[in-house]
Amino acid sequence: MKDTAMNSSEKFRKTVDCLLSDYMVMWDGALEEVFRMSAQGDANGLAALEEAIRIKSGQQQLEFYKVSYTAKRSPSECLDARAKILTLARHKNILKDPKETAYLLSSFVVVNPRDLDRLAEEVKNVGGESEFHSLQLVIGHLRASAKLMLSGKTELNNKIGLEEDANVSLDKIFPRNERYTFLVGAGISIPSPTSLPSANEIKKAFVNHMIPPEEIDSVLSIDLLRFERIIELVQNIY
Repeated sequence: MKDTAMNSSEKFRKTVDCLLSDYMVMWDGALEEVFRMSAQGDANGLAALEEAIRIKSGQQQLEFYKVSYTAKRSPSECLDARAKILTLARHKNILKDPKETAYLLSSFVVVNPRDLDRLAEEVKNVGGESEFHSLQLVIGHLRASAKLMLSGKTELNNKIGLEEDANVSLDKIFPRNERYTFLVGAGISIPSPTSLPSANEIKKAFVNHMIPPEEIDSVLSIDLLRFERIIELVQNIY
């Protein structure tokens, strides 16, 4: 029992450390692990993310934004959100009040649901890498909170103060006018006749192609580096 608790504590600390890393491949991989845990109803990932935000902001007493699918936004709030976020980034204040930043982000996506990546790049341009990293942590907190809510774990929702009555239509997640490709795991495409490489082999191939040779071993040794995130990064870049 003691060993299990110690392992859980060590995993929590390692996740926090990765979230605070200066290397995008590490904090991005840690965010993906937080999302995975949250989708499974495990609140420890979100707790690690909140601890990382406290440390990076230099503030231990923080209030975090609570995700709600029923919150109302005025048109002016939605339209002004981008400018306000960029002003925060310009003054290095993305994490001055993470709750306010998250509120602005939730307003921004009402009218710009597909522009978060573009907004993040604009934040990087005006505020630098650190503000870009900070913004991704806040975005990550919104996503992890939503995944935890959708997991249906009522007791966990109560623990972090999320609403219990979220009733999200599948059409909101997968609009009918879009086309989708589902990447399915379990190695079903490895045998003949498809004979595709495993996810691990594809991940190594991408890392070998994208990462400087001297950094390949250290990147591949990252436990939180998930195949799905590697594919998403390649898609965004190319």
